[in-house]
Amino acid sequence: MAVSDKIIQINYELRNLGDEFTDAELLAYYNKANEILYRTLINMESDWVRTGSDSFTTVEGTQYYNLATDEDIEDIWLLHRVWVSEYEPMDVCAEADLYDAINEEEAGNTGHRCIPTEYCMLGNVLWFKESPDDAYTVHIKYYPSYTDLESTDDMPYNGMFDMALSQAVIFIAKNRNEMGVNIEAQLTSIFEKTALDLARRRRKAPKQFTPRMS
Repeated sequence: MAVSDKIIQINYELRNLGDEFTDAELLAYYNKANEILYRTLINMESDWVRTGSDSFTTVEGTQYYNLATDEDIEDIWLLHRVWVSEYEPMDVCAEADLYDAINEEEAGNTGHRCIPTEYCMLGNVLWFKESPDDAYTVHIKYYPSYTDLESTDDMPYNGMFDMALSQAVIFIAKNRNEMGVNIEAQLTSIFEKTALDLARRRRKAPKQFTPRMS
């Protein structure tokens, strides 16, 4: 189903004959609701929005890499996982942890170089705690930045949040002239509950052991 088809349904529910809400206005409300949902799913580390992935190759002695200069990488809002091929995911380090390697490189010392095991993001720049001692293939999995949908686009998330998004648009439309209504907070709460309910059905249920009574 296209977003435009959903807006037609929303018009019916609003009993809108086109003189109170235009389709363009409802599309704007839809994208507002969808961005709130998108941010909510990121905060929950949901796989629905963990759609970005790429890789790059390190350069010996180069500790940092500006990911924004890679045309294949979309704008990154948040990294989920970073790892060197065939190695375990890296841990996240603090900015202060970078300074030892920085000082060693500034002094011209190379004995400290090794395979990177920790990283941190400073803006769009990915820093490794250790300076690489070789060319390694580094993979990243991340949450891309949000982009608005056009009316001709398909409904997102395979339709799993269609009802929640529709009700959100109706809520925004009905409260557009109200002062003091914290729409974002209320929608975030609704989306969190909906996402949690759906996530329980998508995830493997933990095994439960019931002791046998003798």
